[in-house]
Amino acid sequence: MGSSFADNVARLGKPNLTQEKDGKKSVMYLTEENYLLVFSTRPDTDKISTIQYSAYDSSMESLSLDLSSLLGLSATEDELKSLYTIKDKSSSKGETMYALEEGFEILVDENNLVKQLIISTNSVFNIHGIRASDSLDKANKVFGEPISTSAGVQDTTQYSYNYNGGAFPTTVVLSVDSGNMIGYIQVNVTEE
Repeated sequence: MGSSFADNVARLGKPNLTQEKDGKKSVMYLTEENYLLVFSTRPDTDKISTIQYSAYDSSMESLSLDLSSLLGLSATEDELKSLYTIKDKSSSKGETMYALEEGFEILVDENNLVKQLIISTNSVFNIHGIRASDSLDKANKVFGEPISTSAGVQDTTQYSYNYNGGAFPTTVVLSVDSGNMIGYIQVNVTEE
């Protein structure tokens, strides 16, 4: 506490998430042990004022990192740019897929409504509390029993779920390896 924010970021390397709002800076690091290291400043200073280190699942931040709240909302490209860093985008048939530097992808339709989210890395973000690298058992506790399974690529199994616990009914697809660890999460707003 009280040390330089910039010096600590330089020492620890690129954070998983950087935020700045109303002059207050905050960074988040996800450790290999699935802990979050968060430190932040007071407005308009470079001195660290708070440090938090907690297990991801029990952290206060994990709720705010749930991307499922984006499903069904309007998201223009400018709005996405104001929140995230766009690495790449591709468009087809009125839909646009954005690959974001923060470790996830988002698909919007011709009306700019978010229709799909994909987390394919060990991102700091989650979908309904589930992250890539979580266990299949944890996902089954959240989503229930899968409605179907199928063989995936490179010795993985695809598990599909209908989930109604969010703002919109969704279809969730998980790619799970032979050790029952999730490598990929895709969630789509279910067409009515």
